[in-house]
Amino acid sequence: MGINIKDLSFIYPGSEKKALKNINLNISDGEFCCILGKNLAGKSTLCYTITGFIPHFFKGKIEGKVLIDDLDTTDLPLHKIVTKVGFVLQNPFNQLSGSKFTVFEELAFSLENLGIFRNEMIERVEEILKKLKIYDLKHRSPYELSGVNSRWLQ
Repeated sequence: MGINIKDLSFIYPGSEKKALKNINLNISDGEFCCILGKNLAGKSTLCYTITGFIPHFFKGKIEGKVLIDDLDTTDLPLHKIVTKVGFVLQNPFNQLSGSKFTVFEELAFSLENLGIFRNEMIERVEEILKKLKIYDLKHRSPYELSGVNSRWLQ
């Protein structure tokens, strides 16, 4: 299963140039993938198609297929896709919610959006803080962290 991309092309509204052109890619279940490239190479656009933000949020002309566990992302609602895939942006501060006051709350934010029960959410966040060795930062503002420590919040 995993992620299968077949002949994917995408054009943003108001543009004639393809941001993605005939992309084919297979990412196995459980595999981590790093997408590298020059500015404007289409890295973010590719990530947006994998996570379903294209076509559900960002509009444009899309061709080809993006399948997650053999399900077409154009047919899957976003709340189903985000339980299966995610991506980390280059700048960690671009990925903060902006609505939370502490590291703990920021880490819990995505779990809240997935409807995880409060007790389980607290357990998961506590475990993450310990694994990342940032437990002592849990009451700090995410905006006060160094670049290295802020990466852990992604």
